[in-house]
Amino acid sequence: MNLAKAQAVIGDLGTLALDTEEAVRAYHLATADAAFYQATELNGAQQAVRSAEATAQFAAYGEGEITGKNQAERDMRLTHHLANDDAVIAARASVAECERELAALEATAERAKGDYKAAAYHFNAARAQAQLLAAMMNMAAQGEDLGAIDEPEYEFGQAAF
Repeated sequence: MNLAKAQAVIGDLGTLALDTEEAVRAYHLATADAAFYQATELNGAQQAVRSAEATAQFAAYGEGEITGKNQAERDMRLTHHLANDDAVIAARASVAECERELAALEATAERAKGDYKAAAYHFNAARAQAQLLAAMMNMAAQGEDLGAIDEPEYEFGQAAF
């Protein structure tokens, strides 16, 4: 039984616990950033599109650009008018930019989630290693022969054996 090995595992266990806590915090912050951006920026940009479309629609009806007896013809003219209105085009471009930014924020959150899961796996593996070493030390303290038991290799923290 190697006491230095057990101390290294315990030391790494503390470091891995802090790493896991930091990774979880980073994930929650990234998720909150994405949710806040969606609730504020993206929703604001979408509201700006609806407002610009309503303004352009009222202007088109007021100017007499949208006429016709059937609904399909009026819808086609309205769609054409909205597609060529500068304010609507700018507002839609703003929404597209916000959607790209939101996708980047969500991707950051997903990477952070992967990081925290990996940190948690490493912490759990080190904890299992520490439990095994503790059991082996207890057996050795009780005078049992540990010669037939192979010590597992430790590879999760800074100390690799």
